[in-house]
Amino acid sequence: EFVTDLKEMWFGLYSRGDGEQDSSGFEHVFSGEVKKGKVSGFHNWIRFYLLEKQGVVNYFSHNFDGPWDTYPVVLGLQFSWDGFYKEVGSAFVGSSPEFEFGLYTLCFIARPGRA
Repeated sequence: EFVTDLKEMWFGLYSRGDGEQDSSGFEHVFSGEVKKGKVSGFHNWIRFYLLEKQGVVNYFSHNFDGPWDTYPVVLGLQFSWDGFYKEVGSAFVGSSPEFEFGLYTLCFIARPGRA
């Protein structure tokens, strides 16, 4: 039952606003998406690094560096992705995808529908 819930949580489709089932939690967090001409999601530092290396992501600045002295670091940042702008984004830097998957799953379960 838990595995079924995880699959639905991360890969089940939901609407980004127009009623069409066109997004998933995985897409939002790990891949990123464009919504109303702006970048939405895109919280994975590994994908960010790889796309920046290819010249697809243009990093502008950071506006918050998390409270920890060691990794992972939480970073607030601004960037453009394939011509679309992300005014305020956040990502863990130095964490594994498994860590992020587990943490975001816990947040989703513990605080449904809340920030």
